[in-house]
Amino acid sequence: MPHDLVVPAPPAVFRRAALHLLADFAWSLVPADELAAEAARHLGHVTDVSLTQAITACQTVYSRLLFGACAGETQREAGYRELFFYLYKLAYNRVPEADVADVVQEALRLVYEKLDTCQQPETFLKFAYFRLRHAINRVRPARLSRVQSLDPWSEAGAEEPPPYATPLFMSLPQPEEAALHGDEAASVRDCLQKLWRQQPRASEQLKALILKYFDELDDVTIAERLDTTVANVHVLRSRALKKLEVCLRRSLEMTEAAGPT
Repeated sequence: MPHDLVVPAPPAVFRRAALHLLADFAWSLVPADELAAEAARHLGHVTDVSLTQAITACQTVYSRLLFGACAGETQREAGYRELFFYLYKLAYNRVPEADVADVVQEALRLVYEKLDTCQQPETFLKFAYFRLRHAINRVRPARLSRVQSLDPWSEAGAEEPPPYATPLFMSLPQPEEAALHGDEAASVRDCLQKLWRQQPRASEQLKALILKYFDELDDVTIAERLDTTVANVHVLRSRALKKLEVCLRRSLEMTEAAGPT
C-alpha cells in the first residue's frame, strides 16, 4: 500500500464522538471508525480536541455524507430514512406528539424540493433543520401566531429576521403548556418576554440562553448561530441567567406583596 494511503487511527475522542452521534440518531451510512477517521482529517492538525469539537466535526462530515446520499441515486432511500430519524427527534421536542409525523413529512418534502439550493453539503443538517422550522410554520400556524407576541421582528416596519429568529421562540411554553408544567413555566416565559422588550441590548444574551435551554443546541452550534466564540456563549448565557433570576425574584416579590387573590 502506498505510504500516502495509510491512514493513522484517529484519537479515541473522535471514535467516542462518532459512536455518540450514530447512536443518538440511529444513523448507519458509515461505520463509526470510518466517521471518526474522516472527522479527524477534517480538523487537520488541531491538537487537544475536546469531545464537543469532535462531535461537531463528526456532524460536519456526516452532513456531507447524508447530502450525497439524498442527492444521489443509489443511497437516496437510505439517506432520506436517516434524515427522517434526525428530523423526527428534533420535531418531537418542539411540537405536540400528534403533529410530529405531519411536520416531519412536510419537512422532508421541503428538503427534497429545495435540495439544489443547498450549496454546501457540510451544512446539510442545518439546511434540513430550517426546512423543519418552515414545516412547523405551515403545519401549526395557530400555535405560531401565539408566539408572534414574543418575536421582535413581527413589529410593523421591522427588518427581515435573521435565519435563527424564528427558531428562538418557537419552543417557549405557551399557556396550555404552562398549565401542565406549573406556574414556573409561565413566569419564565413572561420574564423572557419582558427582558426582550425592555433590554434590547441584552438580545444576544437571551438568544444564547434560549438556544441552549429551549432549542437544546450545543454550545458550538450556538456559537456558530451567534457568530461568536464558545467562550463568549458561556459569558452571554451566564449574564442572561442572572437577568432572568432577578426578573423572577421581582415577580415573586410582587406576587407575595399582592397577597392571595
